[in-house]
Amino acid sequence: MNSILSRFSTSILSAGLLFGIVACSNQSTLSEPTNTNPPATPDTTLAQTPLEPLLLYWSVAREDNLSTATSVGEYSAKDAGYVFARVEGCVFPTQQPGTVPLKLYWHPGREDNFTTATPLGEQTAADVGYLFARVEGYVFPTQQPGTVPLKLYWHPQREDNFTTATLLGEQTAADVGYLFARVEGYVFPASQCEQNSNPRIQRI
Repeated sequence: MNSILSRFSTSILSAGLLFGIVACSNQSTLSEPTNTNPPATPDTTLAQTPLEPLLLYWSVAREDNLSTATSVGEYSAKDAGYVFARVEGCVFPTQQPGTVPLKLYWHPGREDNFTTATPLGEQTAADVGYLFARVEGYVFPTQQPGTVPLKLYWHPQREDNFTTATLLGEQTAADVGYLFARVEGYVFPASQCEQNSNPRIQRI
């Protein structure tokens, strides 16, 4: 009799455990939230805006780097004997919402081109005798999706300002003694506009 009751209790317990597992499983399945909201549509306005390559030119005679995104800048660089190095990034040719001008300054005594997009850069340029040349393009003052920092480096002996947005530029700057100064703005990677240029690779 005791054996029968034991087997009966075991059967009830097993059934109860099985029911509990199934119930928990069903409860877990039913309690999973269902997302009925449609996926967000990204704002592609800026992504569809044409970009211009920010080209890096180098003068051996002046030991000067020049970053330009305008036809005037390219002509001036070639006319003064600068050679093309690479595309550093991509900028807007016209002002877009949330962007600031990337300005080019020139110092006759140092024979140095200086590209900046920050109030500090502008003030520093004015303080030490740089002359405003033109706006080369437009960049973001803060990082936006898909952008990379445009970094400023300075070489005390060469008295050369150098802006770069590529790993190659950063590594080359470090190899030849440039010192990091600050981030001047944010640009799109060079890969997004290299097809608009005719690159001839040469290190600074």
